[in-house]
Amino acid sequence: MPSIKKTIFAKLHDWVGSERPKRLDFVEDNHNVDRALSNLATNDLALMAVQLSGEYQAAKNPTTKAWTETILDESGATFCVKTSTPNSTSTVWDMVISYPQHSKTFNQRYVKDSDGAWTMEYNEEVI
Repeated sequence: MPSIKKTIFAKLHDWVGSERPKRLDFVEDNHNVDRALSNLATNDLALMAVQLSGEYQAAKNPTTKAWTETILDESGATFCVKTSTPNSTSTVWDMVISYPQHSKTFNQRYVKDSDGAWTMEYNEEVI
């Protein structure tokens, strides 16, 4: 049975003595860990470049204020491109992250609340 208690950050199962883990619990946990790692990797592209022994490039469009970040792998091929576009007050940022070598693209939206904290509103794969 799924655990009643979950970890705070990643919402992983945190079984107590009387609960019995099931395979689906681990599958759910794996998805939660993968989602968290994906969010970390796609939001810190400079770190990703270091991990790939590659190159990090960034450029800002002065008209739209959008940032385009590109990661090249060790062979110089494009591994990842992230375009971040703010709304007019910079309280919402829409991001498109694509991995050309893997034919994957993700859309993300971050919203800044009145206290200045950022929250991911969604992270969805474009199919």
